[in-house]
Amino acid sequence: MRKVLTPIKIISFDFDGVFPMGKRKYNYEESLYRNLRTKLGKNNVDKKEMYGLFADFIQHDRAERIFHKSGRLIPYFENYLRNKGIKHLYADEIVLDALFDSNTMYPLTENLASIFKFFATREIKVALVSDSIFPTLMRRIMLQNWGLLQYFDLVLTSQEHDRKSGHKIFKKLINHFEAKPSEILHVGDKLSDDIILAKKVGLQTCLLLNESANEDTASIKPDFTIKNLKELKQIIEVRALLQSKLNSVNILPMKTYLQRDKIFSKQ
Repeated sequence: MRKVLTPIKIISFDFDGVFPMGKRKYNYEESLYRNLRTKLGKNNVDKKEMYGLFADFIQHDRAERIFHKSGRLIPYFENYLRNKGIKHLYADEIVLDALFDSNTMYPLTENLASIFKFFATREIKVALVSDSIFPTLMRRIMLQNWGLLQYFDLVLTSQEHDRKSGHKIFKKLINHFEAKPSEILHVGDKLSDDIILAKKVGLQTCLLLNESANEDTASIKPDFTIKNLKELKQIIEVRALLQSKLNSVNILPMKTYLQRDKIFSKQ
């Protein structure tokens, strides 16, 4: 039987741990505190309380994971304002202003434009599939700040869909591109949150080995492993070369082999 090599037509990326990010000036809870203090006055906002609120939200998000959901910061903060009797401020405005503060945005430490341009020249579609506690818009803004958003055909996060553990977000990816699961390569840095889950729905998988990787890869084998995103170019090029060689091999029909065997047996 002739071996079939499935082409890679779509690449989906996780976000955290996959894109090389540097240090930001301060964290989200600090930005949230500063933003609210600007609107209410510095004497009306307790910094410790604001940090505690964000820590409680993180615990809330972890509890939601049981149901394959992610915590939503805006409704959570809206409830905080209601309990404090603050009616003249809008939670979405405060949260989004804090999240989009340039001081909280992670800088990209590597220029990745060339690899995404390469995907475009090969007509490979690109998607983001990410679990997130923040609005999807934030992911888009960060990709835009890095000059990469233009290369993404689809951005999916667990704010609008189930977490990856529920598999529905992967099915949304497959249905959007009307692709076979095996035509999609998912790139992530976690065996449990990326590789295992993507394999369950039939996707090809690529594990990014970063400095924080500490999972055992002995029992679970991704299709590919890389140390940085630029190595994806080699994977695509080698796959294309192998596919070209397979297509060029002259495989005779089975009927021809049977006829040959019949002739030789008479001699």
